[in-house]
Amino acid sequence: MTMAIGFDPGKTSGAMAVVYPDGHVEFVLHEAPLCYLGKLRKVSNMAINNRYRMLVAVERLTPRPGKLSSAKANFELGRCMGELETMLALLNVPYQQVTPQVWQKEFGISGDKETHIETARRLYPSVSLKRTERCAKNFDGYADALLIATWAMRRMS
Repeated sequence: MTMAIGFDPGKTSGAMAVVYPDGHVEFVLHEAPLCYLGKLRKVSNMAINNRYRMLVAVERLTPRPGKLSSAKANFELGRCMGELETMLALLNVPYQQVTPQVWQKEFGISGDKETHIETARRLYPSVSLKRTERCAKNFDGYADALLIATWAMRRMS
């Protein structure tokens, strides 16, 4: 049996999605440094104890020069990625980085966040993509993390 984890790194819009072997999905919002650590430790132990195969994919970040992003924003993204890679290394969790172009191609989508949300809702109609129950809008960070986890199940197997 396989469980998949997808990470959409980011300082305020980052998220982790866990797809369990029974199809259940859980999300963790990146709210603070090391916020993924507890869930990642729990999921890793569950995989080991139940002999699940654990597939982990992390969206590969690259700096966006010029008007697309400031130096400060690029630095923060790099810091978030460093935290994530440190957690994965500390827990001895192997992972694969995947560029946005590669995982998006799997679903026939581009960089449009609304399309990402629609695709995730089509693939997982019973999963809420809202940050909280009171939110009116779906969160594209959850959609991206879920699609990255789905990419891992399809391509890393």
